[in-house]
Parts: sequence; structure tokens; C-alpha cells
Amino acid sequence: MGPLGLPHLLPLRGLISTRVRNGWNGAALSLHRPLRFQNSRGGPEAMGKRRRRYWLLKTEPEEWSWEDQRSNGGVSTWDGVRNRQAINHMKAMRAGDRCFFYHSGAAARRVVGVVEVVKPWYTIAAGGEDGAVDVRSLGEMRKPVELREIKAEAEAEAMKGFALLKQPRLSVVPVPEGIWERICEMGGGYGDAAAEEEEEKEKEKEAAPSSPEEEEQDEYAALFPDADLPSIYDRTGILDSFQFDLVVLICES
Repeated sequence: MGPLGLPHLLPLRGLISTRVRNGWNGAALSLHRPLRFQNSRGGPEAMGKRRRRYWLLKTEPEEWSWEDQRSNGGVSTWDGVRNRQAINHMKAMRAGDRCFFYHSGAAARRVVGVVEVVKPWYTIAAGGEDGAVDVRSLGEMRKPVELREIKAEAEAEAMKGFALLKQPRLSVVPVPEGIWERICEMGGGYGDAAAEEEEEKEKEKEAAPSSPEEEEQDEYAALFPDADLPSIYDRTGILDSFQFDLVVLICES
């Protein structure tokens, strides 16, 4: 292991010492990061930062209504799903995902509110397939969005392929982000102004670029997936650009 806690750096100790003695100003040795490392982060999911996903949960209002959801302290266990495809959708949910609360049945077919996943899929009976997710209410739609209104939008580009219309009997369906935003718009939004402001802040946080330190750590993680990065950074601090270029040079040799 070399002085940075990374493999194969020991043979270049003399080079590092020479640069330290002569004074490093970033000009003498021109080592540029290859483009493949500049763009190696890929995206939020590539580095383990999963984007929020959106879903729709159907319920018969006689069995569990929006009023029941709110009167239960806003948190409930969503279980009783039997369809295999619907179960797979529930298993794909993560904490922070958001779901339309949809009243089904002949009397009312409409989006009435929004809930958030607070506990992802867990099994209820040991060794069985029965499971659930926990959700909490975020807010009621200012105007319920009727199924007929959604169908009227079906010809629009944003609504094409919506599983609610293609698989009407499925009780849990994914909602593409564009359709989510359109339905929220049709319903005049949900919850109070404070909740919506908090949602906007979270979206801005997701879209914000990583700090230089986070980007550099991501790049090192891509180069050395098995390296103990926390201990390296504890000993050396954030590695400067010369040290980064040096690692890239070693990897290419």
C-alpha cells in the first residue's frame, strides 16, 4: 500500500518527494483526467442515489377511505395485495416514494390524496408471501381528479402508456413523473403551502450538483470499489488534483 492508502503508489514515492521539494504549483507536471473519469459518475442511481419514484394505490372507500387514512394519525399499513405484479411494484417501493391515494369502485373512481412510503416492503408472516408497506398521508387533493378526466387526457403525449388505463384492474401501478405532475396540476395540488414548499426544496436538493469533495470521492469509489475510502480520507483529507491525476496515471499504466 502506498502513502495514500492506495495500491501501487510506493514506486512513485520519489516522484512525489521531488515535487514536494521543488514546490508544487500545478504547472510543471501536466496530468489531465481522462474524459471517461470526468463523466464516470453517470447519474444519481449510478452512484447509489436513487431518484424518487411515484405510484398509485387503489382502495375501496368502504374498506379504507381517505378519511380513514387521515383519522389513523396519517400512517397506515398497506397490505392485502394478492396480485403478483402489484406485489412486485410494492417490493420496488422505497422510503420517500410518493403515491396517489385512489378511491376505486363503481361509486367513486378518483385520485383523492397523496401518501408517502415511510417503510418499504416487509413480510408479515414468516416464510410467506404476505407483505406490506407503511405509508403516511401528505395531503388531500384540492380537487379530486376523476378517472373520466384522466381518460380524457389519454390522447395527450404525457398520458400515453399510463398503467391505470392499460391495466384497470391492477391495484398498484407505477406513475411516470410527467403523469404525476399533470394529475397534480389537474387537482390543483395537494396539502398545504408548507408541504408543497418542502417538496420543492427536496426536488432542488435532488437536482443540485454534488460538491467537489463528493464528486472526487465518487470518482475514487469508481476507481477503487474495494478501497477503504473513509480511512484514506481520515488520514489524508480530501486528495488534491495532483494526487487524483497521479492515481489515474497509475491506473492507466
